[in-house]
Amino acid sequence: MEVAQLLGQGPAARLIAEIAPAEVEVLHVGLEGELSSRRLPTPSVLAALREDCLPPGEDPPGGGRSPAPLRLIPETARRLPDEMADTSRLLLIAEAADAEGPACPRALLRGIAGQARQAGFVARAAFGYDFHLFDGGGPGFEGGLLRLPGALAQGRAWDVFRAALLRCCAELGVTLQELEALPGEGTVRARLAMAEAADAADQALLFRHAVRLLARRHGLAASFMAKLSDAVPGHGGPIRLALERPDGGFPFHDADAPDRMSLLFRRFVAGQVALMPDLLVMAAPTVNAYRRLLAGQGGARHACWSADAGAAAALAVLPGPEPAVEYRVTASDANPYLALSAALGSGLWGIEKEAALGPAEGEPGGRAPHAVLAPTLWDAAHRIRISEAAHDLFGTAFVEAYAARAEREIMEYRRHVTDWEVMRYFDRV
Repeated sequence: MEVAQLLGQGPAARLIAEIAPAEVEVLHVGLEGELSSRRLPTPSVLAALREDCLPPGEDPPGGGRSPAPLRLIPETARRLPDEMADTSRLLLIAEAADAEGPACPRALLRGIAGQARQAGFVARAAFGYDFHLFDGGGPGFEGGLLRLPGALAQGRAWDVFRAALLRCCAELGVTLQELEALPGEGTVRARLAMAEAADAADQALLFRHAVRLLARRHGLAASFMAKLSDAVPGHGGPIRLALERPDGGFPFHDADAPDRMSLLFRRFVAGQVALMPDLLVMAAPTVNAYRRLLAGQGGARHACWSADAGAAAALAVLPGPEPAVEYRVTASDANPYLALSAALGSGLWGIEKEAALGPAEGEPGGRAPHAVLAPTLWDAAHRIRISEAAHDLFGTAFVEAYAARAEREIMEYRRHVTDWEVMRYFDRV
């Protein structure tokens, strides 16, 4: 079968015909949140497109294993930049072949975005990331204790890396609005441009993949851990989110309202505030992410909102002619598809339920007792499991599978003795 018949007459078909790659890189993020990268011969990819199914793969060199059949998404085809290419010249993103199953984050997001479309809206989002960039390899052990590599955020090495990352992002179709080194411990801040929901999450995935790959090729190490050490601030992955009308209108804006927030916008934010404690595990999926929240970052320890962009609130309302809300509780290590599903799904739930928006952060009642966020991954897993709204939004199969994943993660963590325990108790008890 011809490539054009498989992929249609769009840009993807033209791209494959133009490049004629010997291999294709396939990216997939499953329920565990780990990125799987597989390099496959082009005939295997064409067969997978023809059958609408890519069989499970063995552990490839330098990549992860996909334990389940996948479905390639033709519209995600992109030319790999020279600085990222090896034997592969083309990249595709994949979903689980059972797109309705519990282990397909991208399909889950498509479903939530589809609900927005059915309600007459186009969901648009933009991801932001703070991450560490280190000179040399990753962390290691010295004298039995963890040693972090030296920090890097300035100098020629940073300039060369930044230029390469900007080039690669442009070629991958990842639009960056900001990319700068922050003063201090090797922190880089990136902000992506608004795009429709699934494409925004795809761009976030590609950005993180490009950062890690280019860092290795430049002799650096990049980390998206939410809280790398006690000595440095935690890192978030804020999501800017808005609904638009298909004709380009902005239903969140009401010029006649004192705060310019439409009733629809207020209900959307109210839903996000109400469900944030229940859905926190989708935005903070690791043991480490809760160290950032306990440190008072990402909106402290409560689900709260503020119209002051500089306030320490979990949600920042950004009014104006093109209003949006920034979902700040998200950790930098979150799965972009699941984090955006939580932010968007809870907002749509608020519209459907006609939720009332309570007081803002700093006002009396702005931090209600019921809005306290879970202090640990274990507690967050319990919250989503017992949440009726989570089951309604995402289905029981997903909720049970994702809660079980979080519980496995915390049990794995509990098996290990930490440096802190050794230092505190070695000769004390």
